[in-house]
Amino acid sequence: MTIKGIDVSIWQPQIDWKKVYDDGVRFAILRGAYGTYVDTKFHEHIKGAQAQGIQTGVYVYSIAKNVAEAISEADHVLELIKPYQMTYPVIIDMESEELDALSMEERTRIGIEFCERIENAGYYAMIYANKYWLETKLDYEKLKPYDVWLAQWAEKATWGGNYGIWQTGLGKVNGIGECSVDIAYRDYPSIMRSANLNRISANSSSAGKEIQVGMRIRYQGTVYASSWGVGNQITVNGTFTVMRVIKNRIYGVQIDQLGWVAEKDCIII
Repeated sequence: MTIKGIDVSIWQPQIDWKKVYDDGVRFAILRGAYGTYVDTKFHEHIKGAQAQGIQTGVYVYSIAKNVAEAISEADHVLELIKPYQMTYPVIIDMESEELDALSMEERTRIGIEFCERIENAGYYAMIYANKYWLETKLDYEKLKPYDVWLAQWAEKATWGGNYGIWQTGLGKVNGIGECSVDIAYRDYPSIMRSANLNRISANSSSAGKEIQVGMRIRYQGTVYASSWGVGNQITVNGTFTVMRVIKNRIYGVQIDQLGWVAEKDCIII
């Protein structure tokens, strides 16, 4: 499977997220912070993306010079994303001059400690690096337990290691103009739900919020023609209005005029 995505930051200040969605983009990795400095467009970007049913992840451009600073960056981004539903990974971007000045061992340890801090908080951690860094500046053997977002601006990725997302280069995207374009090879929202990661249950209707008629919800998955989960079915990804709710049914929420979905899979917005 391949899923089209983008990554954006303050350098893309004006985004029409509906046009982005209509251009086929289904996920966006948003810069949350530069070190522990919040990207001033983060809150605007994540609200805009999620309102259009675009799945979101977050990255920190790390400027850590030691493990203690890397842990501070991790703690900072964890606090930053608490109000939001993150269905893609929480990522450390490893390419800064500050990291480049360190030894391979120090850089690798920073990546490990950041990811461990993220995972200990119940989120899915990931490392962003380009092919050159992965081959020469990081000890990939020690980083293998973590997923990789590969930056290789080329027609074809040639790095031999494992990676879940590939940043292919700059491209034109409707609603933005020029930005980095990505391809995901894993269904991260399903991974998060099945493994109970990224606090999805804590931000969903199952955490004490009752879905009611008229609410707007986010949903990605199968919609059934019947509340019993049988009959014709379609796959959707977006935001929808709750039309009916039937308690004590597995498929008990009717969205728009499409059909029925499970209440536990709905995210209230």
